[in-house]
Order: sequence, then structure tokens, then C-alpha cells
Amino acid sequence: MATIQDKLDAIEAGADYVDDSLMLGDSDNSFAKYSWLEDGPNGEAISKEVFYTYTWDDTKAREAQTVVVETNVATVVIGEGEDEVITALAIRDTTAHISSVSDNRGAIPKTIVIYNDTDENFTIQLQGDRDSAFDMAMNIGSSFVVVAGTHDYATITDYLPYLRVSVIAGTAPTTGDLSVYILRVKH
Repeated sequence: MATIQDKLDAIEAGADYVDDSLMLGDSDNSFAKYSWLEDGPNGEAISKEVFYTYTWDDTKAREAQTVVVETNVATVVIGEGEDEVITALAIRDTTAHISSVSDNRGAIPKTIVIYNDTDENFTIQLQGDRDSAFDMAMNIGSSFVVVAGTHDYATITDYLPYLRVSVIAGTAPTTGDLSVYILRVKH
């Protein structure tokens, strides 16, 4: 049985017909996605994705028609750097606060740095997901505590391309704020 990569190779080689048994979509339209990482000219990681969309003409037998291919290429440069996912947040409760999402495609390891300038301890839980929507967020590793008035960090080598942080105060802080950064280096 052909893989999606076999089918993409066949289309790029000029095939007139590709069996769509592994493609996704309805009876009139199918699509496939292929993604990879490349090194950029300055050593940065470049994440590339190609989406192939097939539109079938149902008035012809599948074997007799030409596949129409629309190709869209999305290129995202992933460099070394950092994202400030929580910026000087003055938390005054004990509910969970969720950071913004950090795009870390192609980056391993990642270091999470927490500056706790409040008067209370915070429990930190790193979360990851395979897409930026975070519809299936997963905890990464164990939570850890950052003591009041200090800073701490954790480094992970697990790969999930999108990361965020959940922070919870043990007791409601009365002063100060909290900042969280996610640092990354190219894999």
C-alpha cells in the first residue's frame, strides 16, 4: 500500500492518477500534508509544510482523469530566542492562570524561566500540544514550586511544538508580579 509520501512523490514526478485511499476529505476533494525541517542560511531551523489539495471530476472514471493539484507552501523560521508568555502579571487570587502560547517548532531543548516577584509561592506546570489551538493540552513533566521573591527554571527535552505554562498561587499574593519566559535553541 502506498504511503502519502509515495503519492506526493508520484505527483511531483508527473503522475496522472494517484489512488486516494490514504487521502483525507470527501468524495470530491482530498488533501495531504507533508512537513519537514531545513537549516536556513544563518543556521536557523526552518519549518516547511506543503498542503496538496486534489479536486476530482466525478464525471470521469478515476483512472481516466488528471489529478488537479493545488500546492500551498508555508514557511516558518524558528530561530533561537525567547518568548515572554506572562508579562509582569499582578496575580491576586489562587486560580490557575494560563500563559500565551509559544511556537517552538523545531526547537529542542527548551528552558522555562520564572521570575516570582510576589510575596507567595507559585506552582508551575508546563503544558504542550501538537497544534496552537491547545484543544488537547498535555502536562509535560511534573509541576514545581517557585518560592516567593525568587526565580527558577526548568529545561525540557520532550518535543511538543506548542507550549504554554499554567501558574497557581498557593495563597493569594498581596504584592508583586510574575513573569515567565520560554527560551529555545535549534535542534
